[in-house]
Amino acid sequence: IVKICARCHYNHKKMRKYNHKSSFIVQYEKTPHALARKADKHSHAAICTDCHGNHNIKKRGDPKNPLNHKNLPRTCGKCHKEIFKIYETSIHGADWLKGNKDVPVCSSCHGEHEIRNIKRKDATVYATHIVSLCSDCHASIAIRAKYGIKTDTVAAYKETYHGVVNETGDTKVANCASCHGHHDILPPSNSRSLVSPLNSSKACGMCHEKAELNKFIGQVHTVAEPDGTKLLFYLKWGYIIMIAGSMGGMVFYICTDIFGYFVRKRPKRTGHISAHGDSHDAHASALPEDMEIERWPVSYRAQHFVLIGSFTILVLTGMPLVLPEFFLFKAMMATPWLYELRGLVHRIFGFLMLAMCVYHTFYVIANRKARKDILNMIPKPKDAKDALDSVLFNLTIKNEHPSMPRYNFIEKFEYLAMVWGSFVMVLTGLILTFNTLLLRMLPKLAFDVATIIHKFEAILATLAIIVWHLYTVHICPDFFPMNKVFLTGKISLKNLRKHHGAEYAKLAEELLAEKDKAKTDDESGGIWKK
Repeated sequence: IVKICARCHYNHKKMRKYNHKSSFIVQYEKTPHALARKADKHSHAAICTDCHGNHNIKKRGDPKNPLNHKNLPRTCGKCHKEIFKIYETSIHGADWLKGNKDVPVCSSCHGEHEIRNIKRKDATVYATHIVSLCSDCHASIAIRAKYGIKTDTVAAYKETYHGVVNETGDTKVANCASCHGHHDILPPSNSRSLVSPLNSSKACGMCHEKAELNKFIGQVHTVAEPDGTKLLFYLKWGYIIMIAGSMGGMVFYICTDIFGYFVRKRPKRTGHISAHGDSHDAHASALPEDMEIERWPVSYRAQHFVLIGSFTILVLTGMPLVLPEFFLFKAMMATPWLYELRGLVHRIFGFLMLAMCVYHTFYVIANRKARKDILNMIPKPKDAKDALDSVLFNLTIKNEHPSMPRYNFIEKFEYLAMVWGSFVMVLTGLILTFNTLLLRMLPKLAFDVATIIHKFEAILATLAIIVWHLYTVHICPDFFPMNKVFLTGKISLKNLRKHHGAEYAKLAEELLAEKDKAKTDDESGGIWKK
């Protein structure tokens, strides 16, 4: 029969004449039906006439055509009887029986002549194609509007870990069919449905072992939109506003700092203001500006290097989940072993950062100098005034740079942001890492909240490092090409005078007093020895 039909339907010229494709026969030869025929000549697998009919072949639009939307499930059901019975009781099948032309039938998912075994990568129902397949209807704005579906479940899925990993080609991660079923899809209101509130924990338990013990999984498809979950919506936009505000403030300050530096760099004129303002001039004339003093001991620098390394690796291995379509990350996401390695490295360095945080906490408690420095890190009202005065000085509105303490408002902001950010990232990271264990006790909303916070906190931290920290440590004209404190632990008196004026004044008095004492004793003077 197939050969007979092929005489015309595989004739390219004849098929073009009637606007038909001649590739149908080639496609059919790759289907399970054709392969079954080749393997066993006595097989009853479908051939052309089983679906199209014999002498009574009708056009597709004809209601009597076996392949018409209203007839197709019964046509397939002649062979696939058990599956047809299941389909009839599904949410799609029930609507199909009512004559709803929007619901999918067999060919909507499996195709017609291009039907492939479910295990083949070119099958429309292969694991990695399921989301795209369901999206044809469930992501359609027209379909959703017609049936009053507010939540874009496909968009919600794609924002989750499952959705991102599915895009990489992972066949094991949960897709639509994993939870909703295949031919037996039922509405959540049906107690037999896997996505019923009564059974959702069991659905999660198929992958997340023992998650079925949790009877309060809650809503699964959550979106951070006005019509979605309000908590997620407020969290998302709260972070967006905070990131935009923070970056805007940082860029503004950086611009004023660069402006002020170059204005004061111009040749001296009457009334010219020095780069440091007029403060501490008496001390400045008496002390060599290129002299360096220790600011960070070795322990501070070691902790800082661990922080640099772990943070950098965490950003490089975490951003592929945030920007999976970015060309640098796309290859990583599409390579299974590389993707798995990324996740392993990310978790290893996450625990390293956790260990660093724990060590730093005990170090501060045990070390006297560190305790004193932590007290100096506590923000005070003067810090806000110093920030305003710094901007006014940069804009040449004020003639004198503010005299700032051992840790100025920039360093306090960075340190406290790092402490808070580390706490938040570690906490949410642990929730996401041990999801299988915690799914026994927490609703899914807890993981959605953790995901949004982890994602946006990472974006905020990364941008803060790129925009703010790199400027204040490397690009700032006073330190360019870098502030060497994190390498040598030392700072020049010139930079100490400008950025930590109050500490400079106190130190200068001590040094000058020691110098005077050395002269009185007719000695060459300890600290002044080169």
